[in-house]
Amino acid sequence: MRIQVLGPLAAADARGALELGGPKQRAVVALLTIAHGHVVSVDKLADDLWHGEPPRRALGALQAYVSNLRRILEPDRPPRSPATLLVSQAPGYALRLGVDDVDAWRFEAALRAPDADDPHERRRRLDAALGLWQGSAFADFADAPWARAESARLEELRSVARERQAAATLECGDAATAALLADALRRDHPLREDAWRIMAHALYLSGRQAESLGVIREARAMLSDELGLDPGPALVALESDVLAQRVPVEATAVRPAVAVTLTADDPARGRPGTRILGRDTEIDAVRTVADDTGADRRPGLCLVTGSAGDGKTALLTQIADDLAAAGWQVAFGRCPEADGAPPAWAWSQALRALCADGVADDALATLLARADDAAPNAETSAEMSRFLLHRKVVDFLRERAADAPVAVFLDDVHRAESETLSLLTEVAGEAPVLLVVAYRRDEVGRHLESALASLAASAPLRIDLAGLALADATQLVEAEAASTPKPEVMQVLLERTGGNPFYLKESARLLRSEGALVAVSAVPAGVRDVLRRRLSRLPDIAVSVLRLAALVGRHADLDVLLHAAEVDEDTVLDGLDAGVLAGLLDVGDTTMSFTHALVRDTLVDDIPRFRRLRWHRRIAAAVERVHPNDVAALAYHHGAALTIDNARIAADYAVAAADLADSNFAYDVAADNLRAADRALTRIAGVDVAERVDLLARLSRALLADGLTESSRETRLRAVRLAQTSNRPELVVPAVTAWSLPTPLITRRYGFVDADIVAAVEECLADERGEAVDDRCRLLAVLVDEVYGEHEERAVSAAREVADLSAHSCDPNVRGLGINAYLMLPHHLTPDAERAAMADELITLGYDSGQEVFALIGHFGHVQLHGARGELDSATIHLAEMDDLVRKFRWGQARASNLLIHGMLAHARGDFAASMQRYREAYAVFEQQALADGAGMTALAMFSVGLSTGDVAQYVSTLTSIDSSARDVLKDPIALALLEAGRADEARAQRRGVRPVRKDFFHSLLLTTRGIAVAALGERREAAGLFDDLLRYSGQIGGANTGCYAVGPVDTVLGDLCSLLGDRRRAATFYASAVELALRCGNEAWANTARSRLQVVH
Repeated sequence: MRIQVLGPLAAADARGALELGGPKQRAVVALLTIAHGHVVSVDKLADDLWHGEPPRRALGALQAYVSNLRRILEPDRPPRSPATLLVSQAPGYALRLGVDDVDAWRFEAALRAPDADDPHERRRRLDAALGLWQGSAFADFADAPWARAESARLEELRSVARERQAAATLECGDAATAALLADALRRDHPLREDAWRIMAHALYLSGRQAESLGVIREARAMLSDELGLDPGPALVALESDVLAQRVPVEATAVRPAVAVTLTADDPARGRPGTRILGRDTEIDAVRTVADDTGADRRPGLCLVTGSAGDGKTALLTQIADDLAAAGWQVAFGRCPEADGAPPAWAWSQALRALCADGVADDALATLLARADDAAPNAETSAEMSRFLLHRKVVDFLRERAADAPVAVFLDDVHRAESETLSLLTEVAGEAPVLLVVAYRRDEVGRHLESALASLAASAPLRIDLAGLALADATQLVEAEAASTPKPEVMQVLLERTGGNPFYLKESARLLRSEGALVAVSAVPAGVRDVLRRRLSRLPDIAVSVLRLAALVGRHADLDVLLHAAEVDEDTVLDGLDAGVLAGLLDVGDTTMSFTHALVRDTLVDDIPRFRRLRWHRRIAAAVERVHPNDVAALAYHHGAALTIDNARIAADYAVAAADLADSNFAYDVAADNLRAADRALTRIAGVDVAERVDLLARLSRALLADGLTESSRETRLRAVRLAQTSNRPELVVPAVTAWSLPTPLITRRYGFVDADIVAAVEECLADERGEAVDDRCRLLAVLVDEVYGEHEERAVSAAREVADLSAHSCDPNVRGLGINAYLMLPHHLTPDAERAAMADELITLGYDSGQEVFALIGHFGHVQLHGARGELDSATIHLAEMDDLVRKFRWGQARASNLLIHGMLAHARGDFAASMQRYREAYAVFEQQALADGAGMTALAMFSVGLSTGDVAQYVSTLTSIDSSARDVLKDPIALALLEAGRADEARAQRRGVRPVRKDFFHSLLLTTRGIAVAALGERREAAGLFDDLLRYSGQIGGANTGCYAVGPVDTVLGDLCSLLGDRRRAATFYASAVELALRCGNEAWANTARSRLQVVH
């Protein structure tokens, strides 16, 4: 490709001359040529083409000119492939040609090249450069204001070249030709003194001394007449030398004396790289963490927060570029802003970038491919599969870091689903890599909040991005607006935008296109308003294309967009091109992406509802054609376009997407898709009830796995009621036993019994037709879980039946459910030896069957037994196993339970400060998990420590303000707190109407606490009966068989009750036993309390 502007505009390629079109179309080429490969904004192009008065839809006409020119310049370019010569780049267009492809650029390059020592070589170069000229520069546009400055500049350079040409010719010894060249130049430009000097010198060397002097005198007269000036020193010196006959024959000093600066940029250089503004402190802080990570190969973590548009992505990109330049292996993953992406998408992006050789072992390839074979099999639980996959990722990163330091950047993590965050917490604690994570501070959901709590243990660098300061903001606006804003304009922009970089950029672009009046007016009061204002300047069809693209997603496949569009391909590409020019999106070979989520959000928000519905349907059809296996996207778009017509296919794709999410352990995503499937099934007339019941049961399991126990219970009840009202009794069993495995979560509010579930279970158990043994075991396990602590007799009978019946099952899960149901019974109803044996069996079963949740429950059973007896070392051994399982499988609520156990054991050992710290940590986890009664559980735990330290008065307000389903169990603790606060009458009033202590998980704890309250308040009428109930726990730590709480030796309380009843001898025996137990635990406070009371009764 060759373009000529040194004369009439022309273009040619290997085929010959090209016809560039009409005047304005040809002017586009000329304007882009003047820019020397740099981008010319559409605003400048429009202003220049229409002489400062562009029509409202000038962009459409300009796009048409560019589209025509691209077809002329690159006729063989494949459809949809990006242009390579006339390219779109925000905020306009640029010519991407080599220096030799444009005559003006080649001419300047020749002048810029260093002078050769050989005058013949210099002469040859200059002859060739001047030979490029075929007339005046930009001759076709001589009257255009935009061409005048460039034309004058080039003409000046041409004159410089002619001077040098004449001088080089003279140096070569061709004085006659040099004289002719200089003569022509001085006639064209009589004020160029060097032309006169070279001509006089050449005439002298040609033996024409008189003519030489005549030329010098003519120059003197012309300068005097025209300018009132005397000749310069060089011409005066030549005149003196000619008169004295001392001009050197070699003429080595004849070169022009004036140095010329070439102001045009070299198009081959490209634009210099720009760094983000106002973030040097943040970049330096991250680099410090990176230096430590790279030097020691240890984990490094940086958390970057801010509002939308604060520059989080720009900061991450800048740091990534810097580290890559420093030799780091850099990987970037972004959580998709739109729904419909597979789970752990950000990690698959990042890990794929690090698999440079394309090699990944099977487990890692599973994540990258997001294939179905990641699903757990019969030998491996979902938890173990997740753990093994996470270990593979950590091992892979560790191997990569051994070669060169590794940095992984995860952006938009506020959009992350549970598995992305689970993997993040695993990598942050284990892999020797730098992790830089960005998220919006005001969009932190429960999963991210939980992950951030876990990440706190890694002591991350925390960066909260603020707005830019005035100096940086001004510099940014100058760069975007291509002009310097007035101080008052800049102040308004800074106040309005808060220094938000994205908002500033959009305001600057508005400033550039519509002026300061619009940019600072009250109309664009928010960044979305600014975006809408800028969108209004685009052609209507372009805005429609951009809205459709936004609905496809922030990062979209061009093929999908083209198939979904209702207009032809060229119109779509022109619309995208308009977005590129406006700086709203980037287009690659096969994909397009919006420059910011706010751009996409604004476009989507402005799509009318009914059009959005129809477009989602078209996008779904396009995805089916282009990516038929992308079930996540298909589920999303069909669900968003849900009507009666597509309900069946929407349900099928939603279930397939849930399968994919399950295989990637993203249970929150699975639940979302199952909800969508349920919505679709309700639209289908005559759908099989069995399908809906099965779907609801599965949704209940997904919600439980995601930690949403209340929602899970409600969904299970929906499944049961649907089966019942449809007169399908055979579906009730799978509905009511939807929870196929026990969970380390607390699944019901304290004291609550779901009467509907209990009735459904009892009806199934009483069915004369009977049911399979395994089904009966599952039903009995559900029944025990629902009624224990409230209906003792039924819980005991059901637990004993399922424990016996499950022993005959071949299904380890059924046996595990049976043992778990038995271990739910209160300790006083089950012999310790029997509980220990069953706990051992459950541990073995859990590890052997790959269902590790059973092992967790078995170890907890041993913690309860050993803790109650004060065998703290043995309890600690089992707790260590529980900690390992919780870390491995990241059971969030179980982590809180383990913290409670740590708190209880520290309390029992007398380390009250450590105990309180653990209980506070447990409370934080319960808060993150939004657990019902979490506040009450931890308040009770802290109160128990207060009983040991004699400091419970402080808990009056805390305990009375707890919003709990178990208000009645708090009556005794509140009374004790009031009593210590000196409010005895209120303490007694608080206890009026107390109900008997439930015989449940908390029986020992609450019964012992009641004994403390009764003894302290001197309630003799209660003491005798309470003593008999509490006696079964003699020799134990009160509450410790919960595994989570301790209120001191039960024998201390039994001694207090005996003292109250007047049996001092028996009280002394109990106090002595309490001292022995306290000392065995190492708890001096408990021992001293019992000793002091022993002395009293002696």
